[in-house]
Amino acid sequence: MKLRSRDQKLGFLEIAASIPKQLEYEENVPSAQVQNEMIVNWNMGQPLSTSQDAFPREVYSDEEIRAVRQFDKAVEVVWSRVEGTLRPIRELQNEPFWHDYVASAARTRDVLMKRGYTFDFPEDRF
Repeated sequence: MKLRSRDQKLGFLEIAASIPKQLEYEENVPSAQVQNEMIVNWNMGQPLSTSQDAFPREVYSDEEIRAVRQFDKAVEVVWSRVEGTLRPIRELQNEPFWHDYVASAARTRDVLMKRGYTFDFPEDRF
């Protein structure tokens, strides 16, 4: 289960790291509030503890933990900028803070992709 959680994070990051993929998701799933999903879905999978022990050593490397924690900061910035509003990705893509979020997601994805997916379950992909 812990390994699948890592895979789910990686699947999420694949969309968060790409504005074209976010736009495609928004277009293909009109009922989705992609802006909220890019924040809330990440936070739902995060451990509540900020300690290194919140990430099991058998699942995450030190480098991966640092990358995930760095992305957490980018998510917090986005949340502080959009809290209480719903904006489509086509509007957000013009905001510097959204570009920072996407770049941070790409860096985090790249770190996790060094080891790739543990399992190949399509449902783990966002």
